[in-house]
Amino acid sequence: MEQLWLQVAVVLSVLGNAMLAGIYASFVCAIAPGFKTLSDTEYVNTFRKINAAIVNPGFLTLFLLSPALSVITAVGLFHDWSQSWPVVLGSALSVASTLISTMINFPLNRLLAQRRIVAPWEARRARRLFQGPWNRWNVLRMLGNAGAAVGIMLVILHPGAS
Repeated sequence: MEQLWLQVAVVLSVLGNAMLAGIYASFVCAIAPGFKTLSDTEYVNTFRKINAAIVNPGFLTLFLLSPALSVITAVGLFHDWSQSWPVVLGSALSVASTLISTMINFPLNRLLAQRRIVAPWEARRARRLFQGPWNRWNVLRMLGNAGAAVGIMLVILHPGAS
């Protein structure tokens, strides 16, 4: 790996994917279990606030640059499939995680934000429709970004492999 720009792309791709996996893991390991103690109305209101807060320049930069840098890394380091498959797989996992977010988690967030909730039964129904699917897909995107970081990290650990 001779080109400085490619070295930077590899490092930033690993860091970005690992950071995204960490954000998603924090939901799995700490936030989701903590939400179990909330009433349905508290859950909906708190999740709405989290969804509004996470849409910020820092997260969006991390969210958009990580898969882009992963693809750049895979293209820049590809020689042949037998040597380059970990970085290609890592790149594909990063893109898949981004697609899960944009096609499933974000639309669920929007539906939760737009749902009219006045009565407790409406909050209960909103939570029931949102919580299970959102959490399941969040685990998959966490695993996707973690797998991406590992696949691309192999380039750093075994530079002759790609």
